[in-house]
Amino acid sequence: IKLIETDQNIIPVLVFDQFEEIFTLGTEDKSSELRVNTKFLVDFLADLIENTPPHLLGEEKRIDLQYQYESKPFPLKIIFSLREEYLGNYYSLSKLIPSISYSNLQYQLVPFNFEKGFNIIKQAAGNYFDENAIYQTLCIIAEADNNIEEAKKRDIDSFLLSIFCENQIDFLLKNNLNKIEASAIKKVNIQSLVNSKYQEIIYELNLNEDEKRLMEESLLTPDGYRFPL
Repeated sequence: IKLIETDQNIIPVLVFDQFEEIFTLGTEDKSSELRVNTKFLVDFLADLIENTPPHLLGEEKRIDLQYQYESKPFPLKIIFSLREEYLGNYYSLSKLIPSISYSNLQYQLVPFNFEKGFNIIKQAAGNYFDENAIYQTLCIIAEADNNIEEAKKRDIDSFLLSIFCENQIDFLLKNNLNKIEASAIKKVNIQSLVNSKYQEIIYELNLNEDEKRLMEESLLTPDGYRFPL
């Protein structure tokens, strides 16, 4: 693939987020057996990753392409993102995609801690937040009751941190304030904020009552996973 403007070669990157759904939604009912369409996707990925011509091309064409491109660098990058508890399922695909078993480019996304949360706010929105307001924000997110030392021992939920900061910056801009102060942070009720954000999203989706009930009551398992439609 080349950029038209510069004729420069580029390497496309395919990102598969929530790849664990291959194993939660892509299997036969009450079975670990992959569905037909899921197998087709895995076979397609195997051909890409292993740099092998697909079987549907026929033996003669496959041999010809294999001879031409087998030794050439793989012109594609693929990123799989999945929940850690499904790593075993992921490695089971190595019988179809051997490269999975010897790839060491693996990264674990760990929860934010207090220090990382502080640095994120400071670097991304330091002009808006008073330093004490940052401490107060992290104490609220960590449910540490204004105890900074206790908050430093706890994880910081990235989703809550994101909507909390977004809410505070919107408040600052709408009211023409210079800084977000700790005194204003203390007045925020995190549960009300989450409920408000949820209702805002529901409103934007323009769902009727039946659709809302379907989404809230019928599409999630007790463990928080999505049921297949």
